[in-house]
Formats: sequence, C-alpha cells, structure tokens
Amino acid sequence: MHLFTLFMDFRGGTYISQISALDIRSALKQWAEEINSKKIAHFGETSKKELREKILLDTCVPVKDVKNVWCSGAALKTGCVFVHIVRTEH
Repeated sequence: MHLFTLFMDFRGGTYISQISALDIRSALKQWAEEINSKKIAHFGETSKKELREKILLDTCVPVKDVKNVWCSGAALKTGCVFVHIVRTEH
C-alpha cells in the first residue's frame, strides 16, 4: 500500500485528502467515492456523482520531470475540478 495525497482545486478552494491504496487509479477511485460534499462549497451530491463518473474516465497524467506526481481533472456542471496526486512512500 502507498499513501497518496490529493489536492483538489474547485471554484477557488483547495481541498486536501489522503488515501492509502495500491496504485494511482485505485487511489483516485477511492478518493472520488469518499469526498465529503458537505464540506465543499457549491459541490453537492449531484456534483460528487458527476465527478465519480468523469474522473474515472480521465487519464491520470504524470507531471513531467517530477517523480510520483500526477494530474487529473473533470469539467462539471458546477465548475472545473483539478486534482494533483502525490504518492508518498511510508
């Protein structure tokens, strides 16, 4: 298992989560399922469902010249979500 730190930018706010998972795709999927939509302004259960559907279709892009860092995102009806994922060895 690896520790992944996810930084989500949404409508001017930055939200940080940590997930333990085997790989980047598993971490992103688990994160999308566990987001607490009540703690994010303008991000209700409908946005959460839309994010889960779209984020898993997107490819996590490795950040060039940086080890163990990826980027992903999705355009939702309520705004764009950008996610940076960092794998931390522990």
